[in-house]
Amino acid sequence: MAEESTTPVPVEVARRIFDALDSADLDSAVSFYALDAVTDYTRTVGVVVYGRQGLRAFLADWLVGYEDVSYTTEAVIDVGNGVGFVQYLQVARPVGTSGHVTQREAAVAIVEEGLVVATTVYVQSELGEARAAAARLAEERG
Repeated sequence: MAEESTTPVPVEVARRIFDALDSADLDSAVSFYALDAVTDYTRTVGVVVYGRQGLRAFLADWLVGYEDVSYTTEAVIDVGNGVGFVQYLQVARPVGTSGHVTQREAAVAIVEEGLVVATTVYVQSELGEARAAAARLAEERG
């Protein structure tokens, strides 16, 4: 009998997504999203992205302006009831420059049957709000 993973599903999904993003493998990154997933970036860049293919196109458009992009997960938490919280740091060099930009964000995601169905992304100044939102969402889903 195969051993089952003791890693909570939202944590494992988040790690796989960020590993894929860090490798610039967008197809693999979006494969962890439901076909009709909703990703809310209104707090960061002002858009909501619909569907797996919409997310892939958004990420491709976002990353085309950068070279040497890396993602570091700083916190990956299974909040419970299919809700995950991820705090991460993106470091990138804009194309044609020698300097780097950094961006710290948090994502609150709902994972069902191993796929992300909804995500809300928060800016650095809202990290506490993101944690509170994750806790509320987990309680509501309980």
